[in-house]
Parts: sequence; C-alpha cells; structure tokens
Amino acid sequence: MVNNITTLSEARYCAGMGVHYLGFSPQSIDAKTAQDITGWLSGPQYFIDVSDLPSIPDLNEYPSEYILISYHQLKELRPDLTKKIMVKVTFDEAMASAANTSAFVIADSWTQYQITQSEITNLIVRINQPESIDELLNTSIAGFMLTGGSESKPGLMEYDHLSTVLEKLEEDN
Repeated sequence: MVNNITTLSEARYCAGMGVHYLGFSPQSIDAKTAQDITGWLSGPQYFIDVSDLPSIPDLNEYPSEYILISYHQLKELRPDLTKKIMVKVTFDEAMASAANTSAFVIADSWTQYQITQSEITNLIVRINQPESIDELLNTSIAGFMLTGGSESKPGLMEYDHLSTVLEKLEEDN
C-alpha cells in the first residue's frame, strides 16, 4: 500500500512497481484529481484516508473501494457506507477488537515485538524508515503501508523513499 498519492506520475510509478493499494487523502488531493489519476491506471485498488480528520466526510465522489479510518472513528460509521473498512490502530486499540471489524488493520506506532507477537492476520505495517523492512519480511503480516511524497516542482519528484522498500519487496518475492 502507498498512501497519500497526489500525482499521476507517483501513482504510475507505484502501479508499475506492483503496489496493490493506492490511497488518497482529502486534505492533499481533491476528488476530481483522484478520479483523473484512477482513470489512467489499471491494476491497483484505491482507498481514501480520513483517519486524521475529526469526522468522516461524504466520500461518494472519491474513486475508492476502501476507507481508512482511525479506531475512534469506528463509532461514526454510517450504515449506508458501501466501502470496505481499514482501521489505523495502536496496539492497545487492536487488542480491543478493531481487528475483527475491518478488511485491514494498519499498525500505527507498533513496536517490532508487538508486530511479531500479533496474531492479527490482516495486519498492514506502516513503514516510516525503509531499513526497518528487513526485520519484518519473515513475519506473517499481510503487507506494508508507505507514504507518497510531493513534487519539488511540477513534474519533478523523487521516489527514493518508495523505491528502497518496493525494490526490497520485489527481490524478496
């Protein structure tokens, strides 16, 4: 997974590297731009990340099958929501049953020990430092979440923060 996609070039890079899920944040990208990006790609599935917002906005305009929310937003879910749920949780929140209510559980600020001891089968580990992936490759987690970057100027973007992890995953495959 790569979250916070803001440009077509970044989305194309990720899709070309085999990323299965691309995420958009309404704080960083409007629905029209997200629609334009998804219109050019095939392969990845999409999610909208509202986990840092105070409440869950109307998301019908965003092209996504999934919604990423925080543990505290679980109580705000409307019965008419048709998107599959991803929940970003701390270790303590995960133990309080969030793992049973979502398609994926995003491990937010977990220790290496908590990750390896977890029995959650749909666990996605957020990677902030690419070197930490080596320790996690032989665990039973479902995957990794990376965060996209931003263009330094139009059309100019570096992918070093993504390529280190994506290339390592490609080698390990």
